[in-house]
Amino acid sequence: MTTFNQAEANNRLATIIEMIDRALLCDPMLVTTERLLRNITAIAQGADEVILNEPSPPALDHIIASCDASIKENPGGPSAVGIVILMPQQPNPIQISQASPAKTNNQAEYDAVYIALTTLFDRHNNPQCNVEIRSDSQLVIKQLNKEIECHDKDLQRRRDRILELVTALPVPVIFVWRPRNSTPELKLANYLAQDYLGVPRH
Repeated sequence: MTTFNQAEANNRLATIIEMIDRALLCDPMLVTTERLLRNITAIAQGADEVILNEPSPPALDHIIASCDASIKENPGGPSAVGIVILMPQQPNPIQISQASPAKTNNQAEYDAVYIALTTLFDRHNNPQCNVEIRSDSQLVIKQLNKEIECHDKDLQRRRDRILELVTALPVPVIFVWRPRNSTPELKLANYLAQDYLGVPRH
């Protein structure tokens, strides 16, 4: 049986709750579907990727930035990032796809988080609500949350740069792991990075 620490278990539960919310939003009479049940079971058992229904997201009370990255050859690059930022009371998300200087996939995942935060600085100098950064990279999220140590110098530099940036924001920032493609925004972020590199979506 797969076991999880408390933080990962909470994040998996949050993903399941969001899936149910989206399903109910799409059809209030539909409590569960075969696909929804498969996804819930898969996440509870430890899967890091799910099959996704894509109804509209529920209303937001905070900023959610979904970050992903893609690399043609790991290590070696080239790499790109994809970011989707949902803002409260704004119907259209901010979509970003651009090259990354990263030479490994983990570096690129860090770069996606950094670019998401700097975008918030550039476009919203004083965010009025909390910021949630989502990524499917458990390593990056756990290092940013200081749950595990970081011994790679390139990753340390990227981590420290992000944490310094967070201290300058006037609102709390949290880093949350979610399974790959487990929300429409994470799936879109994944596709944005892959499309920028010109590689097949997967």
